[in-house]
Amino acid sequence: MRNPGTASEHHLWQVARATTAAPLYFAPMQVYLDDEIPEPKPGLLKRLTSNFNPKQPSKNTSRPVTFLDGGFGPANNPSREAWQEVSSSNEKVGIFVSIGTARGKTNRFHTALRPFIKAGIAAVGDPEPPHHDMETKSKEQKFDYYRFNEFDGLPDLDFDEWKPSKNGKHTQDKIHKAYQKLICKPEVQESFRRCALDLVRRRRLRTADESRWERYATKVYFDCGEDKCPEEAGKRWYDRNEFREHLMTSHRLTEDGSLATAIQRDGKSWRYRAPGNGASI
Repeated sequence: MRNPGTASEHHLWQVARATTAAPLYFAPMQVYLDDEIPEPKPGLLKRLTSNFNPKQPSKNTSRPVTFLDGGFGPANNPSREAWQEVSSSNEKVGIFVSIGTARGKTNRFHTALRPFIKAGIAAVGDPEPPHHDMETKSKEQKFDYYRFNEFDGLPDLDFDEWKPSKNGKHTQDKIHKAYQKLICKPEVQESFRRCALDLVRRRRLRTADESRWERYATKVYFDCGEDKCPEEAGKRWYDRNEFREHLMTSHRLTEDGSLATAIQRDGKSWRYRAPGNGASI
Protein backbone atom coordinates (compact mmCIF):
# COMPACT_ATOMS: atom_id res chain seq x y z
CA MET A 1 0.00 0.00 0.00
CA ARG A 2 1.24 3.47 -0.82
CA ASN A 3 0.51 6.35 1.52
CA PRO A 4 -1.90 4.26 3.62
CA GLY A 5 -2.75 7.22 5.87
CA THR A 6 -2.08 7.37 9.58
CA ALA A 7 0.53 5.12 11.16
CA SER A 8 -0.45 1.60 12.10
CA GLU A 9 -0.72 0.63 15.75
CA HIS A 10 0.60 -2.88 15.17
CA HIS A 11 3.60 -4.00 17.16
CA LEU A 12 7.09 -3.71 15.73
CA TRP A 13 7.57 -7.49 15.72
CA GLN A 14 4.52 -7.81 13.47
CA VAL A 15 5.85 -5.25 11.01
CA ALA A 16 9.22 -7.03 10.91
CA ARG A 17 7.54 -10.41 10.53
CA ALA A 18 5.34 -9.16 7.67
CA THR A 19 8.15 -7.52 5.72
CA THR A 20 10.43 -10.58 6.00
CA ALA A 21 7.86 -13.17 4.93
CA ALA A 22 10.01 -14.31 2.02
CA PRO A 23 8.52 -17.26 0.11
CA LEU A 24 10.22 -20.59 0.89
CA TYR A 25 11.67 -19.06 4.07
CA PHE A 26 8.72 -17.71 6.08
CA ALA A 27 4.99 -18.12 5.66
CA PRO A 28 2.79 -15.09 4.83
CA MET A 29 1.78 -12.98 7.80
CA GLN A 30 -1.89 -12.24 8.38
CA VAL A 31 -3.03 -9.35 10.56
CA TYR A 32 -6.31 -7.56 11.14
CA LEU A 33 -6.54 -3.89 10.31
CA ASP A 34 -8.33 -1.61 12.78
CA ASP A 35 -8.13 -4.31 15.41
CA GLU A 36 -5.87 -4.49 18.43
CA ILE A 37 -3.53 -7.49 18.25
CA PRO A 38 -1.87 -8.90 21.39
CA GLU A 39 1.79 -9.60 21.96
CA PRO A 40 2.86 -13.13 20.91
CA LYS A 41 2.69 -15.82 23.56
CA PRO A 42 5.53 -18.26 24.31
CA GLY A 43 6.62 -20.28 21.32
CA LEU A 44 7.61 -17.27 19.21
CA LEU A 45 9.88 -19.26 16.87
CA LYS A 46 7.04 -21.56 15.88
CA ARG A 47 4.82 -18.58 15.21
CA LEU A 48 7.45 -16.86 13.07
CA THR A 49 7.68 -19.84 10.72
CA SER A 50 3.96 -20.43 10.35
CA ASN A 51 0.85 -18.42 9.64
CA PHE A 52 -0.09 -16.50 12.77
CA ASN A 53 -3.70 -15.53 13.17
CA PRO A 54 -3.76 -13.88 16.63
CA LYS A 55 -7.53 -13.75 17.03
CA GLN A 56 -10.72 -13.21 15.14
CA PRO A 57 -11.70 -9.60 14.53
CA SER A 58 -13.77 -8.01 17.26
CA LYS A 59 -15.06 -5.13 15.13
CA ASN A 60 -17.17 -5.07 12.01
CA THR A 61 -14.64 -2.71 10.41
CA SER A 62 -11.73 -5.12 10.89
CA ARG A 63 -10.52 -7.09 7.91
CA PRO A 64 -7.73 -9.63 7.46
CA VAL A 65 -4.77 -8.58 5.35
CA THR A 66 -2.00 -10.96 4.32
CA PHE A 67 1.51 -9.61 3.89
CA LEU A 68 4.42 -11.05 1.91
CA ASP A 69 8.06 -10.03 1.87
CA GLY A 70 8.38 -6.65 0.15
CA GLY A 71 11.26 -8.07 -1.88
CA PHE A 72 8.98 -10.50 -3.70
CA GLY A 73 8.69 -8.40 -6.84
CA PRO A 74 9.98 -5.03 -8.08
CA ALA A 75 10.11 -3.72 -4.50
CA ASN A 76 13.12 -5.96 -3.87
CA ASN A 77 14.93 -2.76 -4.74
CA PRO A 78 12.62 -0.31 -2.92
CA SER A 79 14.11 2.81 -4.52
CA ARG A 80 11.22 3.36 -6.89
CA GLU A 81 8.66 2.78 -4.14
CA ALA A 82 10.44 5.21 -1.80
CA TRP A 83 10.56 7.86 -4.50
CA GLN A 84 6.88 7.30 -5.28
CA GLU A 85 5.98 7.65 -1.59
CA VAL A 86 7.81 10.97 -1.23
CA SER A 87 6.60 12.38 -4.54
CA SER A 88 2.96 11.49 -3.90
CA SER A 89 3.16 13.57 -0.72
CA ASN A 90 4.18 16.60 -2.81
CA GLU A 91 7.68 16.54 -1.35
CA LYS A 92 10.82 17.09 -3.40
CA VAL A 93 13.81 14.75 -3.40
CA GLY A 94 17.15 16.48 -2.96
CA ILE A 95 19.51 13.53 -2.65
CA PHE A 96 18.77 9.81 -3.00
CA VAL A 97 21.13 7.06 -1.78
CA SER A 98 20.60 3.43 -2.80
CA ILE A 99 22.66 0.55 -1.35
CA GLY A 100 22.65 -2.80 -3.14
CA THR A 101 23.34 -6.34 -1.96
CA ALA A 102 26.01 -7.35 -4.52
CA ARG A 103 23.76 -9.88 -6.21
CA GLY A 104 24.40 -10.89 -9.82
CA LYS A 105 22.46 -12.39 -12.67
CA THR A 106 20.01 -15.13 -11.82
CA ASN A 107 20.68 -18.60 -13.16
CA ARG A 108 17.32 -20.11 -14.08
CA PHE A 109 18.70 -23.36 -15.46
CA HIS A 110 18.21 -25.73 -12.53
CA THR A 111 16.97 -29.29 -12.63
CA ALA A 112 15.95 -29.56 -8.96
CA LEU A 113 12.54 -28.07 -8.12
CA ARG A 114 13.49 -25.96 -5.09
CA PRO A 115 16.50 -24.20 -6.72
CA PHE A 116 14.36 -23.64 -9.83
CA ILE A 117 11.60 -21.96 -7.81
CA LYS A 118 14.10 -19.88 -5.84
CA ALA A 119 15.73 -18.73 -9.08
CA GLY A 120 12.35 -17.72 -10.46
CA ILE A 121 11.56 -15.70 -7.36
CA ALA A 122 14.97 -14.03 -7.55
CA ALA A 123 14.38 -13.14 -11.19
CA VAL A 124 11.08 -11.47 -10.29
CA GLY A 125 12.94 -9.37 -7.70
CA ASP A 126 15.73 -8.20 -10.04
CA PRO A 127 16.98 -4.91 -8.48
CA GLU A 128 18.49 -3.49 -11.67
CA PRO A 129 15.31 -2.18 -13.43
CA PRO A 130 14.37 0.04 -10.45
CA HIS A 131 17.97 1.28 -10.33
CA HIS A 132 17.94 2.27 -14.00
CA ASP A 133 14.53 3.88 -13.52
CA MET A 134 15.89 6.00 -10.66
CA GLU A 135 18.86 7.07 -12.77
CA THR A 136 16.40 8.39 -15.36
CA LYS A 137 14.22 10.13 -12.76
CA SER A 138 17.24 11.82 -11.15
CA LYS A 139 18.24 13.33 -14.50
CA GLU A 140 14.70 14.41 -15.36
CA GLN A 141 13.94 15.96 -11.97
CA LYS A 142 17.49 17.09 -11.23
CA PHE A 143 18.25 15.46 -7.88
CA ASP A 144 21.46 13.70 -6.84
CA TYR A 145 21.31 9.92 -7.04
CA TYR A 146 23.97 7.58 -5.64
CA ARG A 147 23.95 3.81 -6.07
CA PHE A 148 26.53 1.74 -4.17
CA ASN A 149 26.55 -1.85 -5.33
CA GLU A 150 29.17 -4.39 -6.45
CA PHE A 151 27.25 -6.18 -9.17
CA ASP A 152 27.78 -9.94 -8.86
CA GLY A 153 30.10 -9.32 -5.90
CA LEU A 154 28.56 -12.17 -3.90
CA PRO A 155 27.46 -14.63 -6.60
CA ASP A 156 27.46 -17.72 -4.36
CA LEU A 157 25.91 -16.23 -1.23
CA ASP A 158 22.42 -17.56 -0.47
CA PHE A 159 19.86 -15.54 1.45
CA ASP A 160 20.02 -17.90 4.42
CA GLU A 161 23.74 -18.66 4.42
CA TRP A 162 25.42 -18.53 7.83
CA LYS A 163 28.55 -20.66 7.94
CA PRO A 164 29.62 -22.08 10.26
CA SER A 165 26.32 -22.06 12.08
CA LYS A 166 28.02 -21.35 15.40
CA ASN A 167 29.31 -17.86 14.53
CA GLY A 168 28.96 -17.33 10.76
CA LYS A 169 32.63 -16.34 10.42
CA HIS A 170 33.04 -17.73 6.90
CA THR A 171 29.96 -15.89 5.68
CA GLN A 172 31.03 -12.65 7.35
CA ASP A 173 34.52 -12.93 5.84
CA LYS A 174 33.01 -13.42 2.40
CA ILE A 175 30.92 -10.26 2.77
CA HIS A 176 33.86 -8.30 4.15
CA LYS A 177 36.11 -9.27 1.23
CA ALA A 178 33.45 -8.26 -1.28
CA TYR A 179 33.12 -4.88 0.42
CA GLN A 180 36.88 -4.32 0.42
CA LYS A 181 36.98 -5.08 -3.28
CA LEU A 182 34.26 -2.52 -3.91
CA ILE A 183 35.66 0.27 -1.74
CA CYS A 184 39.16 0.02 -3.26
CA LYS A 185 37.90 1.21 -6.65
CA PRO A 186 38.84 4.89 -7.23
CA GLU A 187 35.49 5.72 -8.84
CA VAL A 188 33.64 4.28 -5.83
CA GLN A 189 35.81 6.23 -3.39
CA GLU A 190 35.08 9.42 -5.31
CA SER A 191 31.36 8.66 -5.30
CA PHE A 192 31.45 8.05 -1.54
CA ARG A 193 33.26 11.36 -1.04
CA ARG A 194 30.76 13.36 -3.10
CA CYS A 195 27.83 11.65 -1.42
CA ALA A 196 29.22 12.40 2.05
CA LEU A 197 29.76 16.06 1.16
CA ASP A 198 26.20 16.35 -0.15
CA LEU A 199 24.71 14.74 2.95
CA VAL A 200 26.72 16.90 5.36
CA ARG A 201 25.83 20.06 3.45
CA ARG A 202 22.13 19.26 3.57
CA ARG A 203 22.34 18.33 7.25
CA ARG A 204 23.86 21.73 8.02
CA LEU A 205 21.20 23.52 6.00
CA ARG A 206 18.51 21.77 8.03
CA THR A 207 20.00 22.98 11.31
CA ALA A 208 20.37 26.59 10.13
CA ASP A 209 16.95 27.30 11.67
CA GLU A 210 17.19 25.68 15.12
CA SER A 211 13.48 26.01 15.81
CA ARG A 212 12.44 24.18 12.61
CA TRP A 213 15.10 21.51 13.13
CA GLU A 214 13.92 20.92 16.70
CA ARG A 215 10.37 20.42 15.46
CA TYR A 216 11.54 18.04 12.72
CA ALA A 217 13.82 15.99 14.98
CA THR A 218 11.74 15.79 18.17
CA LYS A 219 8.15 16.73 17.17
CA VAL A 220 8.24 19.38 19.88
CA TYR A 221 5.21 21.54 20.64
CA PHE A 222 4.36 24.06 23.35
CA ASP A 223 1.20 24.51 25.46
CA CYS A 224 1.21 27.74 27.43
CA GLY A 225 1.01 27.09 31.18
CA GLU A 226 0.92 30.72 32.30
CA ASP A 227 -2.10 31.98 34.25
CA LYS A 228 -4.67 34.08 32.41
CA CYS A 229 -3.23 33.41 28.98
CA PRO A 230 -4.99 35.73 26.49
CA GLU A 231 -4.87 33.13 23.72
CA GLU A 232 -7.83 30.87 23.03
CA ALA A 233 -8.03 27.68 25.06
CA GLY A 234 -6.19 24.79 23.52
CA LYS A 235 -3.92 26.92 21.31
CA ARG A 236 -0.64 25.14 20.61
CA TRP A 237 2.68 26.41 19.28
CA TYR A 238 4.92 24.27 17.09
CA ASP A 239 7.78 26.73 16.84
CA ARG A 240 10.03 27.58 19.80
CA ASN A 241 10.71 31.11 18.53
CA GLU A 242 7.01 31.88 18.12
CA PHE A 243 6.26 30.54 21.60
CA ARG A 244 9.12 32.60 23.03
CA GLU A 245 7.63 35.70 21.40
CA HIS A 246 4.24 34.87 22.89
CA LEU A 247 5.67 34.59 26.41
CA MET A 248 7.54 37.86 26.07
CA THR A 249 4.68 39.91 24.59
CA SER A 250 1.64 38.38 26.30
CA HIS A 251 3.12 37.51 29.71
CA ARG A 252 6.04 39.93 29.93
CA LEU A 253 8.54 37.18 30.69
CA THR A 254 12.20 38.14 30.36
CA GLU A 255 15.55 36.51 29.80
CA ASP A 256 16.40 36.69 33.52
CA GLY A 257 15.42 33.06 33.97
CA SER A 258 11.62 33.02 33.95
CA LEU A 259 11.45 32.81 30.15
CA ALA A 260 13.76 29.81 29.83
CA THR A 261 11.97 28.07 32.72
CA ALA A 262 8.56 28.54 31.08
CA ILE A 263 9.78 27.26 27.71
CA GLN A 264 11.27 24.16 29.33
CA ARG A 265 8.13 23.60 31.41
CA ASP A 266 5.66 23.95 28.56
CA GLY A 267 7.58 22.09 25.85
CA LYS A 268 6.66 18.51 25.02
CA SER A 269 8.42 16.17 22.58
CA TRP A 270 8.99 12.53 21.74
CA ARG A 271 11.22 10.90 24.32
CA TYR A 272 12.95 7.54 24.15
CA ARG A 273 12.02 4.86 26.61
CA ALA A 274 13.69 1.54 27.24
CA PRO A 275 12.41 -1.45 25.21
CA GLY A 276 9.07 -2.68 26.44
CA ASN A 277 7.82 0.73 27.53
CA GLY A 278 7.36 2.29 24.10
CA ALA A 279 7.86 5.93 23.21
CA SER A 280 5.65 8.72 24.41
CA ILE A 281 5.20 12.46 24.36
